[in-house]
Amino acid sequence: MSSPQHKTEHDEENSHMKTIKEHIIEALEQADINHEVTSERVIHVPINTNVGALKSLFMIDEERSMFAIRVQGPIRIAEDKRPKAYAALNELNRKHLFGTMLLDENGDLQIIYACNADDGAINAKTIITPWASMVKTIQDTHDELMNAIYAK
Repeated sequence: MSSPQHKTEHDEENSHMKTIKEHIIEALEQADINHEVTSERVIHVPINTNVGALKSLFMIDEERSMFAIRVQGPIRIAEDKRPKAYAALNELNRKHLFGTMLLDENGDLQIIYACNADDGAINAKTIITPWASMVKTIQDTHDELMNAIYAK
């Protein structure tokens, strides 16, 4: 144990452990990704893609040392087309690593992913990589999903 006069580098590191929220904000800023802190537990990241505007949310649970990423796609599926969408999403979920695609109660396409952040298991790569992969998945699957739903 070190005395107050002889603080070590380890003591300095532990004097202020970053919160999950601080890690996420730092990673987004380092990657020059536009974001807005909308509450203590939510960071909004809007992004324009080749398939339309996406709404991303980083939802933070400091108590459980977790965060989830939710990316909402640019489409809303009409109720009569949802059975086809469910079958297509089931197939697409088997093919893609990051996230689970689903329709919310309004028929909006979403992809969600939960991340563990305990014991230091959080850094820029564990934040940006899943988010970027989820955005890419929505872009890569858009046409296949639309064809499965609307093709005759």
